[in-house]
Amino acid sequence: MNSTFEIPRNYRVERKATRGVRIKIQNDLTVSITVPFLFSGKHILEIISKKQKWIDRNLETFARRRKVFALRENELLLFGTAYTFIIQPDLKRKIRVSGEEKSVQSGVDLISDSPARYNFYKKYAAEYLTAKTETAAERHGFSYNRLFIRGQKTKWGTCSAKKNLSLNWRLILCPESVIDYLIVHELVHTEIINHSKSYWARVAELCPGFREAKKWLDENSYAVHRV
Repeated sequence: MNSTFEIPRNYRVERKATRGVRIKIQNDLTVSITVPFLFSGKHILEIISKKQKWIDRNLETFARRRKVFALRENELLLFGTAYTFIIQPDLKRKIRVSGEEKSVQSGVDLISDSPARYNFYKKYAAEYLTAKTETAAERHGFSYNRLFIRGQKTKWGTCSAKKNLSLNWRLILCPESVIDYLIVHELVHTEIINHSKSYWARVAELCPGFREAKKWLDENSYAVHRV
């Protein structure tokens, strides 16, 4: 090992009043290393060398999560796939969504007008997710108090002790199988508030493909939040 204190550019070392060493991979693929004040440069390099396989493995995982959806200039993301956007002046401010044709039509340019695009997503999410949740609750025999459609930065959904549900509007950017799983996830919480074995058994009973849905979210959450 070289005696000079040189680390890769994407590594950040911070010395603190601590006894241990902490290594954390940030979302921007920066490797943050926290060490005690008296650690020498040589000691830090030895730790990096010892943990290099772990660091590389986790950098690869975070890099996969940072992938973005490849959309063309005339496409919108909806239900985990690209929908072609078509300008129809006669529609004025109305918006039509066709699942069969995988298209969105409107007199408003939802591609260049970002506020209009997000207003569409949020309004469409409120209608779609509300109907989906009502249908799922009736089918599986659940009851809940109120449903809120919000724009949480880190959570896809929540269920309060009063059985109030909250779903992230960005769910409509995900495949329908993922939407179905998240709705079941929160509905089951109206009966089982924790994540015990019995909770996951109930989720698996109602949504057998929940593991695939969780994997999709794990791999695509970063991209969805950057649409």
